[in-house]
Amino acid sequence: SATVAFLDEAFKASSSILNSLLSILNERTFCENGACTSLEKVPLLMCIFSSNEIPHPNDTSVHALFDRILVRVPMRPLQGEQLKEMLTMYDNVSDEKGSGGG
Repeated sequence: SATVAFLDEAFKASSSILNSLLSILNERTFCENGACTSLEKVPLLMCIFSSNEIPHPNDTSVHALFDRILVRVPMRPLQGEQLKEMLTMYDNVSDEKGSGGG
């Protein structure tokens, strides 16, 4: 029943889970327990993937799923002062929105 989903480390999922994800992303349908006796519609509008690793080019099991990701933003890990800076940046944006005539 979700319209937005966040999937962490989806590329490490089993092949049956990957196939279910593809059905949801491509057809917006879901078959419970692999049996399509009652096909459920999925109102998904956006799916956000997060991963610490990009799939290896030789790993064909995830190619179809990886191809469905339209926007890819590679990032380096944030450490020390960079992480602190990023976290305080959100506080500063929240403060600016809260004060003033917005």
